[in-house]
Amino acid sequence: MEKRRRKKFHPRDRLEFTRKWGIFGHLDSCVFIVSAIICFGFILWGAIDHESLGDILNGILSAAVSNWKWMYQGGVFFFVVFGLWIAFSKYGNIKFGKDTDTPEYSNFSWFSMLFGAGMWVGLVYWSVAEPITHYLNGPTYAGAAGSTKAAEWSMATSYLHWGISPWAIYVILGIPMGLVIL
Repeated sequence: MEKRRRKKFHPRDRLEFTRKWGIFGHLDSCVFIVSAIICFGFILWGAIDHESLGDILNGILSAAVSNWKWMYQGGVFFFVVFGLWIAFSKYGNIKFGKDTDTPEYSNFSWFSMLFGAGMWVGLVYWSVAEPITHYLNGPTYAGAAGSTKAAEWSMATSYLHWGISPWAIYVILGIPMGLVIL
């Protein structure tokens, strides 16, 4: 039986499907226009009638949290497992870019930039505020405000928010962005 040759992945050049939008650079017109309409629509709605916008968005949030939190937790768990699988499988060594490209930054520099941009600002701002907020205003199942159970729950929640789970989400969403930007 003849061995099949693997096709090498060559992403399209973004200049093929984008056009120059002045100071914004090269953008996909359809994506940009639809996104701009949605964003400015929400801004306009909030400026005109912020109470109805707040009521509707709070209703959507309540429905999502009460009915779909299992999906959120399962999705985050899937992202962690999938990210680890990608990292330790044959796909973990795929190089984004041309074969002749060399990295502009070392792994340590790259990690430092990601940590600084993705985590440091949040940690500086939230490192004390988030656990205290959960400690004093946690849900009823976390124990009475100010109790030992509330303290344990608040720290566990903070570790969840600043642990490996958000990094897994960043990785899974960053891989397609890295492929598109090539």
